[in-house]
Amino acid sequence: MFCLYSLEDGSTTRKTLGKVDKVLSFDYSDDGKTLVFSAVSNGQTDLYIYRPTANALDQITDDIYDDLHPKFVHGGTGIIFSSNRTSDTLRKDIKVKPYDAQKDIFVYNLRDKARVLKRITNTPNADESYPSQLDTLNYTFLSDENGVVNRFAAIYDSVISYIDTVVHYRYFTSTAPLSNFNNNILEYDIVEKKGNYSILMLNEGRYRFYTGRVKNDVRYNGSLPNTRYRIQQKLAQLRAVKTNNPDSIKREQVKVQISDQREKLDSGLIDINNYIFSDESPSFEKETIKIAETKTDTKKDSAKVKKKVEDEFKPAPFSQYRRNFATDQIVSQLDNNYLNQTYQRYIPGVGYFNPGINVLMKIGITDVFEDYRIIGGFRLAGNMGSNEMMLTYMDNSKQIDKQWVAYRQTFNNNSRDLGVTKNYIHDLKFIAKYPFNEVLSLRGSVNYRNDRIVTLATDRVNLDRENVHDHMVGSKLELVFDNTISKGLNLYNGMRFKVWTEYYRQIINEESNFIVTGFDFRYYQKIHRDFIFAGRAAGSASFGDRRLLYYLGGVDNWIAPRFDRTIQVAPNQNYGFQTIATPVRGFFQNARNGSNMGVINSELRMPLIKYFAEKPLKSDFLENFQVVGFFDVGSAWTGPNPYSDDNAFNTIQYSSQGNPVIITIKNQREPIIYGYGWGLRSKLFGYFLRFDWAWGVDDGLRLAPVRYFSLTLDF
Repeated sequence: MFCLYSLEDGSTTRKTLGKVDKVLSFDYSDDGKTLVFSAVSNGQTDLYIYRPTANALDQITDDIYDDLHPKFVHGGTGIIFSSNRTSDTLRKDIKVKPYDAQKDIFVYNLRDKARVLKRITNTPNADESYPSQLDTLNYTFLSDENGVVNRFAAIYDSVISYIDTVVHYRYFTSTAPLSNFNNNILEYDIVEKKGNYSILMLNEGRYRFYTGRVKNDVRYNGSLPNTRYRIQQKLAQLRAVKTNNPDSIKREQVKVQISDQREKLDSGLIDINNYIFSDESPSFEKETIKIAETKTDTKKDSAKVKKKVEDEFKPAPFSQYRRNFATDQIVSQLDNNYLNQTYQRYIPGVGYFNPGINVLMKIGITDVFEDYRIIGGFRLAGNMGSNEMMLTYMDNSKQIDKQWVAYRQTFNNNSRDLGVTKNYIHDLKFIAKYPFNEVLSLRGSVNYRNDRIVTLATDRVNLDRENVHDHMVGSKLELVFDNTISKGLNLYNGMRFKVWTEYYRQIINEESNFIVTGFDFRYYQKIHRDFIFAGRAAGSASFGDRRLLYYLGGVDNWIAPRFDRTIQVAPNQNYGFQTIATPVRGFFQNARNGSNMGVINSELRMPLIKYFAEKPLKSDFLENFQVVGFFDVGSAWTGPNPYSDDNAFNTIQYSSQGNPVIITIKNQREPIIYGYGWGLRSKLFGYFLRFDWAWGVDDGLRLAPVRYFSLTLDF
């Protein structure tokens, strides 16, 4: 999550970084328009360039090595960072193998985007981090070369190697320590233009910040000198002074000086990190480290600090924000689902209309702060007669998210009573979402729907039929809870549920209404590692002058679905709309039907290859390959309960054309059906493919197995 805080009104704007899971560190460019991230995605730590104005995130490195502590250099044209990569050449397909955790310093050129990095250091026995640039040749970083993490400096230079037709150069780096603390430096940052630096250390059990000046740095030649050896050398010099120059120094003074130095050396009172001999004059200004501390104990001190801050702080110039949209997503794929999940109009004898395989196109644009989003799309069927179009506008700038949707759908029907008809559906909807917290929200919507049924002129009778117009207004209220954590594609831990109620009223021509209430509860429990149990319980009921008809059986997004026409629909229920109740595997659609439905589903999901693999898998197909065992049970019924005599599946009528006699057979079948079986899941060419093999049990009789091939997630 990338957050921008406004100093003017105190508001915070949040943007989701879709490609990455976690940001470890970042740095701004000199112009403030670009950021460089060290972020984790899919278990890898790589570098990313982020432009907040366009909300664009570009990946720089993509390999198994760790890339940490990035910082802009060379005026924003390069990135310096530390990495444990073994080569200075960027490669993507690298075999996973054991490698050292020691990091070196590298520079990436943003101008030419070359695959070859500039290696600043190559120290197999030292770990280096927090690099910065002092000038074109000098760099600084942290290193544990001396056993304790201290500040180091590096000079990257070149010499002439040989000359043939052109001059060839050999590049080298010389490093030297800048500090010799007893405790590790935990973090390090430098402001190159100001010449200041700051460090974070753990000192006396507390984390403390210290500041210093670059101009006061002392660069040691090679390794740090042995302090005890230097003191012994100085004592020898003092003896020489006493022997060779008796007139220039008094003997007593020399005795005292030698004795004093010995006493300090033997007693351990000499500070080996900060000392100077009495006869030495430093050739450099001694480095002073200060703890940045502000005292605000009194009102007077607070007023002084406040005035100082006001005097030194100059707010950035105000510029008016103009809404600017950029492309957010483009989807082009084969699909067998509807753009907008709306209830189909019920036409006797037709059954449920499945969309089939079609071409789906969706384009989405969003503004810089992702407060506003526009998505448009269309679906083209193979027969070019059952198409959809949708346009939606979302406003997420306030606490209540608002959305406006315009939708149009057409499809053909072949009815026994009406002949061949073409249905036109126009739906306008407004949706509002209010989040109580991160996992619980209340959602409401209002909509207007117009259905126009046109009878195609296949004969003289149909030519004279008038078009049918239905006008309907409706509202929906739902409570949504979701605290699930994704452990992989179609693998979750946690719980989610939705409870809703809907009210629709027919207006203008004929006043009627229908009400729908329902719930959907899902629970995901970890068994071991990524092996999980998934359970679901769902139910719904419709009331009012016109009812909603549920067809029970099958699965969602079923490729080449089959509809059971042997089960009759109750003729006395005045059904106005229809939908499917899934999944109940082992049956075709319409294994049971009615104005009420209830299903219970349970699955054991095991990512087979991922579960036993000891290393990350590069193949999406292998990574997401799952074996599933399932059990489904459910029923759809008319009347107060599934065993009511009003259920149509207990009644079978026989009649012949031209014969007024109708034979009605009534029986008492088991209304509850169940199925069980196994399935395979995986991702291929960007699609999540599902294959299920199921056996259904109807009225105590096990049926022949049914095979399902579908494109959908979860149940």
